[in-house]
Amino acid sequence: MNKYTNSFHERANTMADSLILEHYSLSELNFETVSHYRERFARVKPGHPWNGLETKEFLYKIGAWGKLRDSSKEGLTLAGLLMFSEERIITEVLPQYFLEYREYADAKETGWTKRFTSQDGTWSGNVYDFYFRVLAELERTFGRMKGAVFLVRH
Repeated sequence: MNKYTNSFHERANTMADSLILEHYSLSELNFETVSHYRERFARVKPGHPWNGLETKEFLYKIGAWGKLRDSSKEGLTLAGLLMFSEERIITEVLPQYFLEYREYADAKETGWTKRFTSQDGTWSGNVYDFYFRVLAELERTFGRMKGAVFLVRH
């Protein structure tokens, strides 16, 4: 266990995703991901006042950056790390972090036909990018196969 996983147990009354990670700054973020998120946010909510904020303040508003009122402590939150950082940095805090997408041709086959993971190094490996990669794969699959059935394996 590292000091962050220990903190989760010690701070049970605090929401884990709002945990401020000491020594993790804006430089740990994948700014391509942050930019994509902001563009999508602005498209969905074009008149929203947060659209005009500087990056750090915007991240604070959405919970990716945290501030403690009783001290001068501020920094990246666990939620911000998971959503906008990169896999290698995420695993420094959460060593068991691993995202995987597998596509099977049909329910009878045991092998997958398409697979990507957060560790393959060809993309950021964060939760936000994973969501949109999976969504794109599902859209491609549904466009290719009428009546497709997806298995969710645990």
